[in-house]
Amino acid sequence: MKPLSISVIKRIAIVECDGEITVDCAYQLKDFVVNSKDKYDAFVIDMSNTTHLSSTGIGALYEVSRIKGHTVVLVIPEDNEPINVVIDIIGLTKVVPWFRTRKDALSYLGEVYP
Repeated sequence: MKPLSISVIKRIAIVECDGEITVDCAYQLKDFVVNSKDKYDAFVIDMSNTTHLSSTGIGALYEVSRIKGHTVVLVIPEDNEPINVVIDIIGLTKVVPWFRTRKDALSYLGEVYP
């Protein structure tokens, strides 16, 4: 299974992060968002199937969330406790909008980018 898979709805890129977000995956995520920022209005980082988030992964999430002129939102299901704990400890949800489901994230972005 590839660590990242990309799908697109309108001008919103959905990045699914499966398994561990460690060095290689973190760089892929950051490179995709940075190199695609002119192509998309928003990015949904879906961590529904993420099992581990390394410090490099955390850094990549912070970096992509700070790209000017674009919205980055996270999807972190309630039952994904390992990721919820890490995200809560580092306070990422205080600087990045986050949702429990992809549907909720896309609904929010539909209001921002009708």
